[in-house]
Amino acid sequence: MKIALIAAMSKNRVIGINNDLPWHLPDDMKYFMEATEGHIVIMGHKSYDSLPKKFKPLPNRTNVVLTRQIGYRIDGCTVFNNIQDAYEFAGSCGENELFVTGGGQIYQIAIHQADIIYLTEIHAEIEHGEVFFPEMGKDWEEVSRRHRPADERHQYPFDFSSTKKQNVEVLRKQDHLDNRRLKRDRGKPRKAFKPNPLQPNHIRPQGQGTRKGKKGKPK
Repeated sequence: MKIALIAAMSKNRVIGINNDLPWHLPDDMKYFMEATEGHIVIMGHKSYDSLPKKFKPLPNRTNVVLTRQIGYRIDGCTVFNNIQDAYEFAGSCGENELFVTGGGQIYQIAIHQADIIYLTEIHAEIEHGEVFFPEMGKDWEEVSRRHRPADERHQYPFDFSSTKKQNVEVLRKQDHLDNRRLKRDRGKPRKAFKPNPLQPNHIRPQGQGTRKGKKGKPK
C-alpha cells in the first residue's frame, strides 16, 4: 500500500490561514477530487471541520479523521487517535494508495512514512500564513511537473508536481560515492601557478596571490 500526501502550498510553503485555503483555484480542487476519488482519505479533525457542509464527509471516499479526543465520533467517518491505526485500517480494507490530506501537523507526522507527494505549487508568496507544508529532504525526487497559467478563474499560476521518495539503498550508495570523491579530491596535490605571458602580472587565479618580501617586492 502506498502512502500519498496531497496538498497545495504557496512559494513560502503556506497551506492555510484561519483554518481555510488562502486561495480559490477551481482546477486545483478538481485535481484533488479526481486524485482521491474512490480512495481512503486521512485528515485531522480541524481539516475535516474546515470542509464545506455539503462535502462532509467527502463523497465517494472513505473518510478517516484523526483526533486526540477519546471517544470522538463523526457521522459517516472512521475516527482514530493515531495515524498508525489509520494505516492499519486502510491496509485491512485492501487500499492500494491512501491519501493524507492535512493539516500541517498531520503532514509533519505522515511525511516520514510517505511514498509519494502530490503538490500543487502556487507561484505566490502568501502573507500571514498560519499552517505550512513541511520541508522535504534529499531523499525525495521529482518525477513529473505540469504548469497551469493564471486566468480569469485562477488568480495565481501554479504547477502540479509529483515527488517520490527514493530507495534508501540508492541514497546510501550515492552518499558513499560522494564521500569517496571528496577523499580523493582532498588527496590531490595543488597545482603550482604558472604565469601566462599574455595575462597581466596583477591578475592571478584566486587563492594564488604573489608572495612579497619585506620591502613589498615580489619574491
